[in-house]
Amino acid sequence: MHHRPRLRTTLLLASACLQAGCGQPKPDIDVASAPPTPTSFIQADTSDTTSASHPTLAGAYATEGGWGRLSIEAPAVEGVRFTLETENAGNGCNFSGQVRGRRAVVYEGAMASQCTLDLTSSRRGIAVSTSTADACNAYCGHNGSYRGDYLRLPAACTPDAIAHARERFKQLYDSKDYAQANQALAPVYRGCLPTLPMVDEGGVRNDYALVRHKLHDNAGCLEALDKYRADVARNDEGIVDGMAPTVAEEYLAVVGAARTNLALCGDRRASANR
Repeated sequence: MHHRPRLRTTLLLASACLQAGCGQPKPDIDVASAPPTPTSFIQADTSDTTSASHPTLAGAYATEGGWGRLSIEAPAVEGVRFTLETENAGNGCNFSGQVRGRRAVVYEGAMASQCTLDLTSSRRGIAVSTSTADACNAYCGHNGSYRGDYLRLPAACTPDAIAHARERFKQLYDSKDYAQANQALAPVYRGCLPTLPMVDEGGVRNDYALVRHKLHDNAGCLEALDKYRADVARNDEGIVDGMAPTVAEEYLAVVGAARTNLALCGDRRASANR
């Protein structure tokens, strides 16, 4: 069964910036342009009666929050292949098979199973539901979920594109080419955050905040991490209260990096809670 590449990469902690020369001016860097503000590419829902197996619907899709990812391949001689994978607090679902009209039939090897996913297309993406829940739940772990709206991803926001952008960013950042590192990551920060999983969103926000700091734009750094300011002011127990253990551990890593980086960029409250 096909498994999508995981996007998680190591957060660049502020401690990595505290090397010799960190925070020193770099006159040859152009910082005239303001950092882009992240915006959602999600469009208004408009009905579209196009069949789910139509070539124009081949592509990558994801839910808001990135807990589910759907991939529909371009039509081929053997049919239209699809994969759908979800995650939910350490559990999830894995489906693969063929799209037939408005239905995605899950296969076990070369044989069709009793699980069929219903696909309803629209201009913003595809809604996934099912009338064979008992059969489909067998492909999920405890509390696994898969029903919902899957939004079409722009080219810059596919898993492979994001992985490439973040790897490119790391190479440029490590070589201290901060202006080019900023350009490498800006499209992901600007357009892909709504459909990234929690940890990946945190990684992008922390990385982008650091590079804005390196470009002497602490306002841009603080803006990138504004989402975490309330949690940064709380203790760990208060932050993760009610979270599943696996989720709590991952989120604390994100908030810990944000706390360090907010302090680096001049947030006094974050400095007091380090």
